[in-house]
Amino acid sequence: MIALVVIRESLGCYLIFTLAATGIAKMTAWRVSSLGVAAERLIPRRAAAPVIILVSIVEVLLSAAFALDAYPQAIGFATAIMFLSFGAYKVIVTTRTGRISCSCSGIPVARTVGRSGLSAAVTTSITQASIAFLWAVLPHGTGYLRGTAAAVSIAVPVAVFAYGCYRNTCGRLVQSVA
Repeated sequence: MIALVVIRESLGCYLIFTLAATGIAKMTAWRVSSLGVAAERLIPRRAAAPVIILVSIVEVLLSAAFALDAYPQAIGFATAIMFLSFGAYKVIVTTRTGRISCSCSGIPVARTVGRSGLSAAVTTSITQASIAFLWAVLPHGTGYLRGTAAAVSIAVPVAVFAYGCYRNTCGRLVQSVA
């Protein structure tokens, strides 16, 4: 039983970190990310920015919900559906354009791929959905380990974001003074 709890908490840490990091990255670079989404020609250009902002907010909120262990089945299943939706989106875009595209990190990347590349992308989405599903159904942990692991998992991407903001702001201040 303890092994299942450790597995669940490890999966939760992965989901917390991944969702916080990608949500913050997209939120920070929403203009660039929305240009990448608009270039895929599946979502109308006008809707690309609101979609990116909405997805970013949802990812950050899901990350926080995982960290709080709030409504685990609902959060796990919703996240699994989100990852499967990302996979379906990749299939549709790749089928229409012959290119696979990703704006996960806030920087759109698109490349021509064959069936094996598309299969790898879909497998990634299915794997992430499976991780969210397993997190929802495995036994829950409690105590120090669970709280500490969740806090570290969400603190790292937030700290990196804060450092980037600080570095960019201080760099601009130094340039404006000089």
